[in-house]
Amino acid sequence: MSGSSTSLRLLADAVLILHVGVVLFVVGGLLLVIVGNLRGWRWVNALWFRLAHLAAIAVVVAEAWLGLVCPLTTLEMWLRAQAGTTTYGGGFIEHWLQRLLYWDAPAWVFVLGYTLFGLLVVASWWIFPPRPLRGGRRHASPSTENAVMADHTSDDHEVLNVRVFAVPRARLFEAWTDPAQLARWWGPKGFRNSFEAFEPSPGGHWRYVMHGPDGADYPNHSVFVELLPNERIVFDHLGDHLYRLTASFADAPGGTELRFHMRFEKAHDAALRGFILGANEQNLDRLQAVLDGTA
Repeated sequence: MSGSSTSLRLLADAVLILHVGVVLFVVGGLLLVIVGNLRGWRWVNALWFRLAHLAAIAVVVAEAWLGLVCPLTTLEMWLRAQAGTTTYGGGFIEHWLQRLLYWDAPAWVFVLGYTLFGLLVVASWWIFPPRPLRGGRRHASPSTENAVMADHTSDDHEVLNVRVFAVPRARLFEAWTDPAQLARWWGPKGFRNSFEAFEPSPGGHWRYVMHGPDGADYPNHSVFVELLPNERIVFDHLGDHLYRLTASFADAPGGTELRFHMRFEKAHDAALRGFILGANEQNLDRLQAVLDGTA
C-alpha cells in the first residue's frame, strides 16, 4: 500500500471516529440531561451545551426526512474509495446496526426512530429548561437584585424572599425533603445542623440543633403542616420564635421559582425584618451551593 493510500485510509478512520463521537454526543447528550438534572449537575443545562445538542439532532432528523446521507459518511466513503479500500452504502447508523445486530431494517424505521428521538430532545427543553446566558437576568445566582426585591409584603408579621434556581421543581423539592441535603444548607452562613428527628409528612416532627459559628447551640423544633410534592412545603416553627414557613415551588423561565414566606406570631419592625431577609438570603445562597454541588 502506498503512502498516499495509507494517509487517505487514516483520514477516513479519523472521520469515522469523529462520526462515532457525534453519535455518542447526540444519544449520550440526552441521557446526560436527564441524569444530570436528577442528580443536580447544573452544567448539563448550560445553554451552549443544550443548543449544540438540539442542533445536532435537528440535522439528523432533517437528513432522514430529506433522504440525505450524512456528509461525514460521504466524506469517509470518498476517502476510502480514493485509498482503494472497502466502502459501504447507506447511512452510518444503518450500516453499523446491520453489521453489529444483523438486522436489515427499511429506511422508514430509521426516519421514525430519529424523529421520535428528536421529539424527546425537544421535550427535555420543557422538562429541564436550559440556563440563560450570563448578561441577562441571573435567575440562579445570588445578587443585589434578589436582596432588594426580596420583601414583597409590607405586613409587619411577614417576610418573603423570592429566588429562581436553574433546576427542575423535583430537584429543588428534593433538596428540601432529603435530610442529608437539607442539613448542609439550612440556616445562615457559618451554621451547621444536627438532625435528631425529621419526619416530612403532615404532623411530622423536625427536631434539630443549629451550631452557630460562635460555638453556641440553638435547639429547634418544627411540625410539618403540609407537603405537596414539587409544589409546597408548610411547617410551624415552635418555641420562643413562633412562625409558619411556606416554601412554594413554581415553574419559571430558566428553572424553578422558590417563594420563601415566613409569617410570625409577633409583629417585627422594619430593621428586624431586614435582618431576617438577609439571613434568609444567606440560607438560599447555601441552598444554591448544594444544588451546584459545591457545598
